[in-house]
Amino acid sequence: MKGSSASFGRPPTCRCGCSITPHVSRRRGVSLIELLIVMAIAGVIITLTMTTIHLLLRSERDQSRAVWMTVTVSRLAQVFREDVHATTLAAIAPEHEQLSRLALVAADGREIVYLASEHVLERVETQKGEESHRDQFHFPLGTRMRFERDESPQLVRVVLDVAAAAPEKMPDRRPEQPALAPPRTLTIEALADRDRRFSGSAP
Repeated sequence: MKGSSASFGRPPTCRCGCSITPHVSRRRGVSLIELLIVMAIAGVIITLTMTTIHLLLRSERDQSRAVWMTVTVSRLAQVFREDVHATTLAAIAPEHEQLSRLALVAADGREIVYLASEHVLERVETQKGEESHRDQFHFPLGTRMRFERDESPQLVRVVLDVAAAAPEKMPDRRPEQPALAPPRTLTIEALADRDRRFSGSAP
């Protein structure tokens, strides 16, 4: 009993008589270096994800803007050419306070006025002094519009200086770099009184 009780309080020994000390792990949780590494990796992943999402949204916005511009210009070209082809008199008012005016008189008595103000082109049609129809064509901000006319042949045109899209804000952009791309010029022209000449009723 004494031998067994005495050996109870001693550490275990191997066959050669050496004591065996049990290994006790003192590590609890994660170290600060491991935490910093995980946070750095997570930050890189979040940055890449946000950049990808931003590029996708910008690409979708640019595509929507291009489609909208194509539809607007096509509709304006069709209406403008139909009006000019049917007109017998075209008068262009000089630009005044960022406003340009084109007045058309059709053979059937209709009066059609185009008003260019800022980025909106407005078409007003009147019949016997009363307004019968009104259209508006919207373009990007900063777009400038003007009307031109050639006497021989009687060509009437509308010139659109379409402003480029505003660039994304870049804090590290150098001062010498341009802030905006140059505007794109679009021209729509038509021959006045074409319908009457084709019908053979012109003098």
